[in-house]
Amino acid sequence: MKALALLPLSAILAACAQAPTISQPGFYRPRGADAQHQITGQLSPADAFRSGRTVTILIDGEPVASGSSEASFSGRWRGRSIDADCSHTGGPWTGLTAATLSIVGADRPGVRCLVHLDGERAASLAMLR
Repeated sequence: MKALALLPLSAILAACAQAPTISQPGFYRPRGADAQHQITGQLSPADAFRSGRTVTILIDGEPVASGSSEASFSGRWRGRSIDADCSHTGGPWTGLTAATLSIVGADRPGVRCLVHLDGERAASLAMLR
């Protein structure tokens, strides 16, 4: 009986200990620059005590912008403006075959973000579960 009483507590602790979901990197080279920069997204673990999740955009490992996984947000990096437009995925899809959805990862729930630097599209990031 005591084991059953501890089961909900262990589930809550396991949820709190989840690691953040990190996107595959996108690479961006500004016009006229020699160096290429790595852009990644980090989605905070689910939290039973608040709605929404936080997305952090990183350039070369440096956090540059942070905001809701369900909105647009902005930041600055080396004097340049960063804009991210994020939304949840994994809803109903029509007109696409299961194979197509699987190839593009659209059949997996998560968060997708379009990242722009100074108005120029820099990366499309997917933080999928």
